[in-house]
Amino acid sequence: MPSSAHDKLVKFAFGEATRAEALLRFEIPQELAEQVAWSTLRVEPTDFLHASLEALHVDLLFSAQLEDGGLIDFLILLEHQSTVDPRMAFRILRYVVRIWTKRSRGPRLPFVVPIVLYNGPRPWNAPTDVRDLVSVPALGELEALVPRLRFILDDLTQTTPEEVRARPLDVFGVLALLALMLRGPEPGRDLETWLPLLQQLDTNEEGIRALGALFEYLTRTVDHLRTEDLHSLARQLPPAAEEAIMTAAEQLRAEGREEGLEQGRREGIQRGLEEGRHSTLQSTLLKLLHLRFGEVSPWVRARVFAANSHELEGWTTRILTVEDVDALFD
Repeated sequence: MPSSAHDKLVKFAFGEATRAEALLRFEIPQELAEQVAWSTLRVEPTDFLHASLEALHVDLLFSAQLEDGGLIDFLILLEHQSTVDPRMAFRILRYVVRIWTKRSRGPRLPFVVPIVLYNGPRPWNAPTDVRDLVSVPALGELEALVPRLRFILDDLTQTTPEEVRARPLDVFGVLALLALMLRGPEPGRDLETWLPLLQQLDTNEEGIRALGALFEYLTRTVDHLRTEDLHSLARQLPPAAEEAIMTAAEQLRAEGREEGLEQGRREGIQRGLEEGRHSTLQSTLLKLLHLRFGEVSPWVRARVFAANSHELEGWTTRILTVEDVDALFD
């Protein structure tokens, strides 16, 4: 699935402080939510993280003040890999250290709350605390020497559409989460259940742009979506909204996502070429890893098989210049 479509949808839904507030209030413990001065919530740039963590991606970063005058940062990541990253907790730790390095003032560090929205095809099954990744002997007093950092996991694979509708979010926030969860052989039936929510959306310029982002995401990521599904939905909405959905339907047709034997054959050929190239990149990188660093550990194999082609190409290029495996993935 194109990560840019995911990123665009998440940023439309939660990229502004006013929209993100509802999501953050839902995700964090109520005790903490009551201590945040929500009127001070603001979006923070993430460019400072990308320079040294090219292979990783931070979706959204917010800051706010606490009622007692302290600072708090909220880090929101959308994780949509086909395979769960077994060392996600370590990735989160590296993000948090970068945030501390960039944003700390004085001797104290800001409180960082990491949140992972996960919408992969299978339930999350990796540790959410970096402590559980550290290999130590029988603990006892050694427990105090093991670093701890836990992220909040919102596993959408374990959530029902009814539960999402009940969340205290604005209409577009609910629709965005429903879109991230949409799967199955007949997505058109699910779209019909969205009609009451779609009818509540504003038809001003911002609302139509958000609707366009929603349906662009659907046309680029949802299998078995048909133009008839979009036409049926569009006819039940105001003209401005109908036009936005019809534009998505035309995009769906133009990109060749219609079902049919001939188109299916073409898609199958293209998919086969892409999968073959991806498999070759994986095999090449694993061979180079073995030649440079010896036996390839299970977590490294998992990381390679979870990566997209762009990441594999980058790692294959860098492997000759790094000193160890951790440096390769930094």
